[in-house]
Amino acid sequence: MKNPGRSRFWTLLFVISLTWGIVGCTQSLTQIVIGSSMPNIQVVQLSGANEELATLYHNRATLLVFWATWCLPCRKEVPEINRLAARYAQQGLSVLGIAIGEPLNVVQATATQLDISYTVVIAPELAHLNKIGIDRVPKLILLNEEGRILLIEDGVTKSLHVQLRQLPARQRSAKS
Repeated sequence: MKNPGRSRFWTLLFVISLTWGIVGCTQSLTQIVIGSSMPNIQVVQLSGANEELATLYHNRATLLVFWATWCLPCRKEVPEINRLAARYAQQGLSVLGIAIGEPLNVVQATATQLDISYTVVIAPELAHLNKIGIDRVPKLILLNEEGRILLIEDGVTKSLHVQLRQLPARQRSAKS
């Protein structure tokens, strides 16, 4: 004999699951993709001041490095990212480390301990970052001068090096 209460339960569960699936698909449309503009998010500078991310990379090619203090691959990449920041600074590249959802004092101490040479800020809104596609760290996003996404990688890769080597030529053609 069928239990009508149990049947309603499974029907309701199916409808809820389907709704979440549809909402999830809708949210994926707002995720970062190559060629799109980087969504603007609120960040906190290590001084404690609130800032909009877009003001920190405005009109400059920028490498955004999303990381966390507890992430071992993130920590291991810091020396290489420091070298990239120094090497490509003359070509106009700005590097911006964005710690995800951590206390200010922890990020300050870790940035000092790791001897990070590039600017570091904190993105406190984890839910917003997940919606746009920052779902793991490290996540590196290379932006052109207009804030358009050129590359999205899970860490320093060969593709990143190729894109950075093309940076001076890309900037010259953008100015023409």
